[in-house]
Amino acid sequence: MNFAAFSTTSRRNTILTAAAALTLLAGSLFTSPAVAHVTTAAPMSAKQILEKHSPALVHVKFVLKIEGMGQDREMPEEIGGIMIEDSGLVLVSNFQTGGMASMMGANGMSATPREIKVLIGDDQEGVDATLIARDSEADLAWVKITDPKGKKYDAIDFSKGASPDLGDEVIFVGRKGKYFDRVPFVQMHRIEAVTKKPRHLFLVETQAYGSPAFSSEGAPVGVVIFQTPNREESEGASMDMSDRGGLAILPAADIMTATARAKEAAASGKPVDPPAPKPDAAPAGDAPAAPANPK
Repeated sequence: MNFAAFSTTSRRNTILTAAAALTLLAGSLFTSPAVAHVTTAAPMSAKQILEKHSPALVHVKFVLKIEGMGQDREMPEEIGGIMIEDSGLVLVSNFQTGGMASMMGANGMSATPREIKVLIGDDQEGVDATLIARDSEADLAWVKITDPKGKKYDAIDFSKGASPDLGDEVIFVGRKGKYFDRVPFVQMHRIEAVTKKPRHLFLVETQAYGSPAFSSEGAPVGVVIFQTPNREESEGASMDMSDRGGLAILPAADIMTATARAKEAAASGKPVDPPAPKPDAAPAGDAPAAPANPK
């Protein structure tokens, strides 16, 4: 027997066997379900996000009753809203529902929404609703469908929120106004700054007032609100327009906290709007102007 030949052949077979084992091992590493698992959700296109959440984008129409300072008139209004609970709870802008006038009640004015109706999908008539709570500082108000008749509505769940970083892209979805047949729209902008004062906010250049914002993975980031300094905070402000406030994203976590407080206030029976001021109420300065509805 040729032991030298046998030894060489044996070593060659051993090497080939080891190489094959390494190849199989490498293949298993790249195809293993455990390694394929990722913690970050797959990106969604803006169109996908819009299609997923457009059923929860509603419109709210009402008659705004304005009283005080020699005025007593009614104005028909229609604004965008977000269904946030399947029971019929809708989030809207406090400013756009007359909240600024109510907050500045010492100016001798009040503005109260009446005959509220929520328009869902292609519905042109709307279902009856009531204003149940306001948060003037956060520019939020909550409208509740009076009788959902057991129906479960499509809603956006802000409890599963995302927190973007500087420079991250966020996607805004909403509906245009009545003139454009309330068609759903989408906008994309990047986070320009993250504030701690006067509150935690994501600053962006957008006109999607009252619209929800989403991460590129489709998780809710928050809602676009209008933030403006009160009279005390305005003292000593510079001529920089950013010192006058503007539109910003209120984070999803803050929306959840504010909504919980609003539901508690509604359950307690606390009046949403104060009574109309007396005609001789003393003015207390000009109220800041709310931004125009871009929709």
